[in-house]
Amino acid sequence: MVMEESFKMKNIIIFGKNGQVATELRLILAQQKEFSFNYYSSKEFDFADLGSLKHKLKNLAPADYIINATAYNEVDKAEEEQERANNINHLAVKLLAEYCKEHNIRLIHYSTNYVFDGEGNKPYKETNNKNLKPLSYYGKSKLLGEQAIEKSKCAYLIFRVATVFNLNKENNFVAKIRKLAESRKELKIVNDQITNPTNSYDIAFNTFEIIKKIEEQSKFKSAIYHLANKNFYSYCELSKKIISKENLKIIPVTSSEFKTKAARPLNGALDSGKIKKDFAIEITDNYKQLTVIIVTYKSAHIVIDALQHIIKQGYRIIIVDNGSKDNIEDVLDKNCKSSNIELIKLKYNIGFGRANNLALERVNTKYAFLLNPDAIMMPHSLDLMVKIAEQKQNIALLNPIFTNENLIGKNNNNESLEIEKKSYLCGGAMLMNMNIYRNIGFFDSKIFLYGEDDQISALALNNGFENAISKYSFCYHANQHSVATKNVFEDYKLLFFRYWHQGWGKTYLKRQKKNIIKIWLKILHRFALSILYLFKLQPKQAVIRLAIAIGSIANLLGRDCFSKEAKITEIEKVKYF
Repeated sequence: MVMEESFKMKNIIIFGKNGQVATELRLILAQQKEFSFNYYSSKEFDFADLGSLKHKLKNLAPADYIINATAYNEVDKAEEEQERANNINHLAVKLLAEYCKEHNIRLIHYSTNYVFDGEGNKPYKETNNKNLKPLSYYGKSKLLGEQAIEKSKCAYLIFRVATVFNLNKENNFVAKIRKLAESRKELKIVNDQITNPTNSYDIAFNTFEIIKKIEEQSKFKSAIYHLANKNFYSYCELSKKIISKENLKIIPVTSSEFKTKAARPLNGALDSGKIKKDFAIEITDNYKQLTVIIVTYKSAHIVIDALQHIIKQGYRIIIVDNGSKDNIEDVLDKNCKSSNIELIKLKYNIGFGRANNLALERVNTKYAFLLNPDAIMMPHSLDLMVKIAEQKQNIALLNPIFTNENLIGKNNNNESLEIEKKSYLCGGAMLMNMNIYRNIGFFDSKIFLYGEDDQISALALNNGFENAISKYSFCYHANQHSVATKNVFEDYKLLFFRYWHQGWGKTYLKRQKKNIIKIWLKILHRFALSILYLFKLQPKQAVIRLAIAIGSIANLLGRDCFSKEAKITEIEKVKYF
């Protein structure tokens, strides 16, 4: 059915708020100020208790969309608890669909690849009815739920998903395999069951993207879509991709060697071409325990260079734009669709440390990687750094080697985990162990720019952890400045601004260790150097020394390095790509 409406969305209701997908939905939707939301857990709305559910639906707040993320998904247990599985996955869904029809509410419902029988060797399309013959009662109850929605004639979208995992929850294949790998020397994994492993974040993110596109077009068409990773693997292949532990043997076996109460489809692969065609959505691998953070300031001209070896590699990416007022949104929209990027646009420039802290608070992965917009990681280097961090859990910070692109050569393919321990690391490309930093803190919010890498490095060392460089991970700087300038005057203004803050930040940190007299002597030395460089007709060096000296004096005299606006953390917009 097709419905055209002109109203603006007022409210979204989500059932199953603590599940893998709904947890991510709550995080994403919390940033959307133009919408209001209500979330309900399975305890608040018990789908197994049909009488109670029918009564509570009568008192439900008005809504434009209901997203049903509630499901009975214990596949083997469903064979024993068929009534409960049928109530939750079928009859409760029928009640919900009928309620939506009566109240003119759009229903979004998640189903499963287990509705198919696993015959054939090609990914299933939505039009395939021949193989809609579920092997398990779980699959049967989910298919009955789909059919009940269609029969209700409500406005609906059914998203079939496959092998859903959330990196912060334990009840999924990815988490279970990683947990087993910690204590075992070998794992036997089936190699004849094919699936599309899909991150719950991608499902949630794209669910909301579809809602936004529907609202923008003021058009709704009921349909079933496959919303899954475009790549499909056997569980054995997937295990090899997600486990980086050395000396772990993964042994491929057939399903017949694992006796389960419920049969699984051998071919569980879904074809998501329809959703790509209708909504320009394509999900790729996103199973890595790493979030990349890039803080930009007038960096729209260069940020794509920094992203070139990072997007669509399984990482979540957060870009914090520090009040640039440039065209970064257009650049990302043109070059990075379906790339798992979250753009946070700030109204003002709040500084490097504070902007990173804002992003770090949103990180739900084991590691974060801070990357300057003018720094370019070589392919595979980031994955190698994660491997090292997994092997050496006492390392808090890890840097690649900064070098010239032309000097990297054949060493880029070296998979050695060799490191060199260092006290202080560069913040331009820095891997952070979040399990460590969530306990000891992030960047010092009193520093606006420069000095943060010294501070964050010292924080690790002072708490008994180590910092190191990966000797075979490489990074190089782009041939452009990270901040766009229009003329020579702006170049020097930016130069002075940066080194003023370096002087302020370095002095702030030094005052915690050195006496004031030594700091004043260093300042006088820099003043002398600035005059010397002027006589040598080297204005750039003169400006640098002068800016550092003036910034240092500003700190000693008690001047704050933040302007009035810079103290305000106001998010103008959050957009996903």
